[in-house]
Amino acid sequence: MTISALIVEDEPPARDRLREMLADHPDVVVTAEVGSVPAAMAEVVRERPDLIFLDIALPGDEGLTLVDLIGRGRGGGRVPAVVCVTAYADHAVRAFDAAVVDYLLKPFSRERLADSLARVREHLRVGAAEPSRAVRRLPIPVSGGVRFLDVRRIDSVRAERNYVRVLAGDQRFLVRMTMKQVEDRLPAEEFVRVNRSLIVQLDRVVEMQPLAHGEVQLRLATGELVASGRTYAPRVREALGL
Repeated sequence: MTISALIVEDEPPARDRLREMLADHPDVVVTAEVGSVPAAMAEVVRERPDLIFLDIALPGDEGLTLVDLIGRGRGGGRVPAVVCVTAYADHAVRAFDAAVVDYLLKPFSRERLADSLARVREHLRVGAAEPSRAVRRLPIPVSGGVRFLDVRRIDSVRAERNYVRVLAGDQRFLVRMTMKQVEDRLPAEEFVRVNRSLIVQLDRVVEMQPLAHGEVQLRLATGELVASGRTYAPRVREALGL
């Protein structure tokens, strides 16, 4: 399968470098290079690319504006895959909220680009009309960049005021996200929201006991006991196959 790609980048050296790196992947054909959101939108309507490499910091408009326009059907037809290419880590959460396929942080290596293209190929192969926002890696902003945490390593996610604390083994990450944002990203078949403040991975649940008023109590692999909210108990039972 040939993948037609549009590069949206206002810096010529960055465009040249990306195009040169893409030459290692003969199935990816760059059909156009533009430097603004209006020019990109025109190319999307005219050429219907399969893939867009999108810089976020563009003159006049933020790059993610293009994703919003395409998502609202302004481009017509099938929605292209989008890979953000940026020097700024602090847009990662918003980018994945917009259902981008990947987030490349400049400067990136040829190996990192190859990994991103593998994700794009899988995304296009599945070809969902309404792509799920669930991800296999959760973007975690860290000092100077973004860490992509494999969701299989996540034990639980807990609300802490305007943040969430992600627990993964002996690691803890405090991220400025809402519980709803996290819940939408995590695979529904692997995680369940137990109450307003807690999401757990189903594989970490080792025992369930009924409580009064229809609630349930879960024992996690760590030995911790957590209680469901009443409105969450039915979905907890369903997720556990009960």
